[in-house]
Amino acid sequence: MQRRDPQTVIEAVGRRIAEVRQHHGLTQEEAAERLGISLRHMKRIEAGHNMTLFTLSRIAFAFDLTPASLLAPPRSSSPRRPGRPRAS
Repeated sequence: MQRRDPQTVIEAVGRRIAEVRQHHGLTQEEAAERLGISLRHMKRIEAGHNMTLFTLSRIAFAFDLTPASLLAPPRSSSPRRPGRPRAS
């Protein structure tokens, strides 16, 4: 059985939250407003910063999901890198 790094799990949850938000057609700003959190906090969550179970539950309920569903692996397997894409 492969051991997983806790930070990897938190980053995967952040990517999953971003997927759910995008599926609902919301920007980070709109999602933050819906959740009653700052835009900065929303960005940090999606970037893979730690959050409380309370916050995870609030996000799940705001999107009519169970908290456990946000722990499912994201569809995208590659980590999202914050910031602008590189110019080619």
